[in-house]
Amino acid sequence: MKNKKVLSMVAALGLVAVVGIGGTLAYFNDSTNELTNTFTMAQQGIEMELWESGVKTDGNGGYDQDLDAAKVVAGEDGAGNQYKDLQPGADVYKDPTITIKANSVDCYVYASIKTYNNAKNTITAISDSWKALDGIETAGSDADGAYTIKYYVYWDKTANTPQVVRKSDDPQDLIALFKNVDIATDLTDATKELSDIVVKSSAVQASNIEIADAQAEGLKLLGYVAQ
Repeated sequence: MKNKKVLSMVAALGLVAVVGIGGTLAYFNDSTNELTNTFTMAQQGIEMELWESGVKTDGNGGYDQDLDAAKVVAGEDGAGNQYKDLQPGADVYKDPTITIKANSVDCYVYASIKTYNNAKNTITAISDSWKALDGIETAGSDADGAYTIKYYVYWDKTANTPQVVRKSDDPQDLIALFKNVDIATDLTDATKELSDIVVKSSAVQASNIEIADAQAEGLKLLGYVAQ
């Protein structure tokens, strides 16, 4: 090894000597073209729609789904179906549904349901495709009385984790939050109006974010403030 090092040094010195005698040194050289990275955000992000099916009277003081009617889409005024001339003990069809529009990025989906504590109209059952967020709810009161807001996440029952709604070329209708509201049997002639049921929804990207952080963002969009 020592001999090799020495030979190398001698060769190098010899080259320097030759250059010194011969004149200007021409270095080997080359260059590359520029490599420019362009960063473009997803064009759409997330677009969603909250809606419910149209309804028709069932002849018994309640309402059924009307497959021929246009769906009722949540707008700026927040108005949904209007249920009139209800009778005690009636069943009312109500199916708040969220659509994630085509080409939205992968996302988690959240919803809130506001009901009044002494309401005479109650949700029959929440779909098992939606999981209540344990320990997270809002209690308050307004001109219509005391209320509770509960919060839910769209749920993957197989993996037992929040469902990631994957990007698709087509719009995706999620499973409705619920499909039926029961009218109490103890209504009286003095009962003029029943309590509102208010549904809101939000969605948050599922990539590059922890589930807990996505949940916090989704709740903030729904107006949740820790109490």
